[in-house]
Amino acid sequence: MGYSKLYDALIKDADKLVKEKSDKDLYEIGKKLPFIERTIFDYKIKSIKENFQFYERFGEYVNKNNMIKNIINNDELDYVLKNFDSLTSYAFEIIEPIFIYIRDNMNRIDKNELENIKYSIIKKMLNMVFELSEEDINKVKDLFEETAEKEGLTLFDIKQLDYGSYSKIYKIGNKIIKVGNKRVIERIVDNNRILLPDKFIKIKSNIIEITDYIEGNNNSTREEIYEVYKELRDQGIVWLDPTKENLRRLDDKTIELQKEKAKNRDRYPFIKNRRLINRPLKTNELIIIDLDHLVDERDAAKINEASDYLREDILFTRESFEKRYLLEKKKTIN
Repeated sequence: MGYSKLYDALIKDADKLVKEKSDKDLYEIGKKLPFIERTIFDYKIKSIKENFQFYERFGEYVNKNNMIKNIINNDELDYVLKNFDSLTSYAFEIIEPIFIYIRDNMNRIDKNELENIKYSIIKKMLNMVFELSEEDINKVKDLFEETAEKEGLTLFDIKQLDYGSYSKIYKIGNKIIKVGNKRVIERIVDNNRILLPDKFIKIKSNIIEITDYIEGNNNSTREEIYEVYKELRDQGIVWLDPTKENLRRLDDKTIELQKEKAKNRDRYPFIKNRRLINRPLKTNELIIIDLDHLVDERDAAKINEASDYLREDILFTRESFEKRYLLEKKKTIN
């Protein structure tokens, strides 16, 4: 069955409507459509708005980036140093050409200026800078610099990869650094299916996690993802976002790194359920790389909270997995 003439006309002029109409006007227009058409229309309008916002931000980014490149091409190091905070006040990725420039000119920079810039970098990376003392921020700076040095790099080689639901995600060499002030987890279940971090610390409300970067594919079937979900549920953990994006295939190198970390489980204060028996994982098996959405099955508040921000397809997958799990468990008991 086709759509109504009104719907076809509105979709045809959707771009124009978003430009010219207010949210209230768009809402009133949408109310005239039948439920199914209105749902699709609302989704289309939302997508167009997001695209407009993206291009506005992208234009701002390009202009800012061009200005920075001109400054760098003119070798105005003094200007960059004195205006570091204002030059990097937009998206974190704009900092990258400045980082490279500073890294390549470190021998010309006063040591105190260099320390101030490093301090500013960490402040930008942390979400809750106003809750942290200078001493706390310097602790984080030292931690990140130590990680960089182990990778044969400097703090100016750090790159932002992504935003998680609760964290900002950075990469330096072969290490991932996650920083978040609203992360769900402070402890994780002791399970070989979960990538063990190198460090997992809390400073005020900020949780900082440093872990290995795993290259490789995350191709997996729905059935394979369910098996991981089931394995965790058997240990009392609800995996709230069971998606292939949060999984990686294990290679021999990662397995060896995990084994080394597992030998020293007692130095991980965040691990619970220590008595559980883990089965060794093999090459090409799946491992979870995102710990943000592993929640105790008794924590109804955290499980409900996830419904407010997780995508509908993720919610649908998790709910269908949970129904299947409870049904299978009931059959086993009976």
